[in-house]
Amino acid sequence: GCLMSDCRIVLVAPHQLYLVEDAVMKHLKPAIDLAHGRHSVETASYSIKEGHHQLWAAVDGDSIIGALVTYVEHYPLLKMLNYLWIGGDRLDDWNTQMLETLDKFAKENDCSGAEVCGRYGWKKYMEKFGWQTEYIICQRMFDDDVVEEKRDAA
Repeated sequence: GCLMSDCRIVLVAPHQLYLVEDAVMKHLKPAIDLAHGRHSVETASYSIKEGHHQLWAAVDGDSIIGALVTYVEHYPLLKMLNYLWIGGDRLDDWNTQMLETLDKFAKENDCSGAEVCGRYGWKKYMEKFGWQTEYIICQRMFDDDVVEEKRDAA
């Protein structure tokens, strides 16, 4: 693994995305592909370029070994830093540093905390760091045939 001094977590500025896009999207694509069509690599890139989402890169020397995308969720009474997608190599080498960096960012941006709405893998993973699983998200995806029938009936 990389030593703490070798690994660093970098917030990628929207106008600098083009410099690292291929490297970070390689790590994020598997997670984005699990979003059931909510997002694609293209929509994720657009959201980062527009400043709606933050892109964090885990860097070891000259190599990008992982990435995470966040956004600040504005609720009526508070803000939360929301984790969207994570991916990369040697996660155990940089996950603690990533979480510390994101907590600092969240506090600097007046967030009351951090949250993730995702697959069950997040539960086991984040509970190691003191997170609590408070909710689950249930979903039912309609297949195209059902949607077509509804459109025809309308």
